[in-house]
Amino acid sequence: MTLDLTAHIKLDKKNSIIYRILQVIFYLSTISLAVFFAIRILFPTSYFGFDFNKPLAKSNNIYDVRDYTKLLPEKGLLAANATLNFNASVFDFFSKAVVTFSLDKKSAPLQSGSIIVRKSYQAFLYLDGPIMGFKDGSLLKSEGSYYIVFNGKMHKFAKPNLVTELGYAPEAFREVAPIEINYNKKGDSITKAQYPNKTFFRVNDEYYLLQSEHLQKFISANAFLSQYDSNQAIIKDISFLSTFKPSNNLIGFADGSILSYGDTIYITSGQNILPVDSPETFLSKGYVWKDVIPVTPEEIALYTKEKNFTIASIHSNGTIFKTSESGNHYLIQDGKKRLLPSANVVASWLKKNPILVSRDSLSLTNSCSFKKDALSDNSYSCEIPIANMQNLLGSDYEFYAKSSSAIQVDTINIEFKKDVNQDNLFLTLSRMSNRVKNNYVPTN
Repeated sequence: MTLDLTAHIKLDKKNSIIYRILQVIFYLSTISLAVFFAIRILFPTSYFGFDFNKPLAKSNNIYDVRDYTKLLPEKGLLAANATLNFNASVFDFFSKAVVTFSLDKKSAPLQSGSIIVRKSYQAFLYLDGPIMGFKDGSLLKSEGSYYIVFNGKMHKFAKPNLVTELGYAPEAFREVAPIEINYNKKGDSITKAQYPNKTFFRVNDEYYLLQSEHLQKFISANAFLSQYDSNQAIIKDISFLSTFKPSNNLIGFADGSILSYGDTIYITSGQNILPVDSPETFLSKGYVWKDVIPVTPEEIALYTKEKNFTIASIHSNGTIFKTSESGNHYLIQDGKKRLLPSANVVASWLKKNPILVSRDSLSLTNSCSFKKDALSDNSYSCEIPIANMQNLLGSDYEFYAKSSSAIQVDTINIEFKKDVNQDNLFLTLSRMSNRVKNNYVPTN
């Protein structure tokens, strides 16, 4: 069906020709607009920015802008040959990133400069910390000797019969190689039939931790099981609770646990919970629905609600990453990633699925050199190809910018762009399909 008014209106030959020309222009314009909007939808561009004159503005979506002091440079002042780091997080995949520095009018020109970029999860890009030993509370045995870990140290039961005298289940002690005993520093031996710190007890399906002669109660069995195995707890009757002083401090879930209450998913971090802002954020950060733990009002009330967990948020302490190439596991702790050196050490920490990462993301980098923008005296741009990073797991791009001369930056802008090609089209359509399927209902 076509738009044709001449069926009811008679035009002379001259006006009829003009009408047909206008009709063709109308159709071409309509088709051009349709193609334009289709390209915008199927090959979108994502925009990010940071204004040094308004560092606290909500519109800033480039985050963690820092110099070599790990602090935000005051007024965007960057020393010669100093590195400026910044991050941007995206849901989608892209072919290139165009980074633009707009300098202050009083700034010296940027003589030469470059940018390097990596892609992963920001926490996995942390520097390596010391190798991690077994988790506190671990029960271990090796070459006929029994051990318990507390305060980060390995404590040996001086006599094997102390284990049964105290009521531990022998099968709760994990068999490990002699070398693994050395992953924790050596502590004092346990020579008396007295319960050491980090001993767990189970009384009428409630779990308790002994710490400094006080019994601390876990808020629920699920909270205990998010950190330990049930057979690590010594079974006692109700009269046992009068043996030690009670503590008013309840113990919650393991750091990095995924809780659900009502229609909201939360990530635990210390005494806080962070509401996940969308299903897309949840999946883009590497989490899986089957790790979600439904909780009660009492359990959720143990925590303080903090700001939303967004695509730009960093994985919390307690997060465990697993490299897809080598299967190595790393624990995030206080701004470091710490290698879990053996399967037994991993088992002492890991009670849910790890976050999959690409080990190659630590070594694969792309770069570009700044060029002065032709239409602006104070702007310099740099186009980085990132198509080869599409298969790296992670949602965070970390940029390292350096200028040979001292400069003062007003704003940073990043445009993530897609090349218009068949491969990107299929990837976009696949991602759109997945978005439709994503919701907050865990799947088995």
